Amino acid sequence: MVDSKPEVGKRIRLISSSRSDTSMKPGDTGTIWHVITQTGIRRVKWDNGNRGDLDPTKDEWDVLDD
Repeated sequence: MVDSKPEVGKRIRLISSSRSDTSMKPGDTGTIWHVITQTGIRRVKWDNGNRGDLDPTKDEWDVLDD
């Protein structure tokens, strides 16, 4: 797997989530605070105060420009 650690600290915008148990909706923004190297899952602190994971095989997001 490609090293995703440079993504830590990057701002993102949610496009779609596969999770039905989340209050997150397309357009919500947050910051990646951890990447699980083995799976590529991104742990995100969302701007609305929530925390959640994004799975690159199921979810879609954009990395925002610095």
